[in-house]
Amino acid sequence: MKPTMAILERISKNSQENIDEVFTRLYRYLLRPDIYYVATREVPILSRE
Repeated sequence: MKPTMAILERISKNSQENIDEVFTRLYRYLLRPDIYYVATREVPILSRE
């Protein structure tokens, strides 16, 4: 398996370069507990007010 941070950095880079592209492998990567943990830790929690 690829290192967690390497995958997340590549996803971030690709999403910035290809704004209109649909990333079909993203769901598969989020099934890995280590990637899910790091990805959700980095996403800000939105207020529901």
